[in-house]
Amino acid sequence: MSLINRLKAELSKPFKMKDLRDIHYILKMEVHRSSDQRVMMISQHKYIAEPTTKYMMVDCTSVLTPQVPGLSLEPETELSVAQIAPQPSITEESWGLFNI
Repeated sequence: MSLINRLKAELSKPFKMKDLRDIHYILKMEVHRSSDQRVMMISQHKYIAEPTTKYMMVDCTSVLTPQVPGLSLEPETELSVAQIAPQPSITEESWGLFNI
């Protein structure tokens, strides 16, 4: 009996277990195994791909900050505080997905 099978047998005694065979996803990470090359790769592609598709960010150009270059900020504005106050937005909701 292989070491893995012995380990499974021992763990099955105190715990209820079900053998799900090869792993494909764990904690939002995609797992690829290559037995012949003896390599295991872990990717977060799906973790990033789903929200970027949902929030239509697939074709976005990346920038260091979302600020418009050359924008001059003024201490006073015609807008009221209520108009400027933080409103739930798609951007805030989408960034919340990436906070762990």
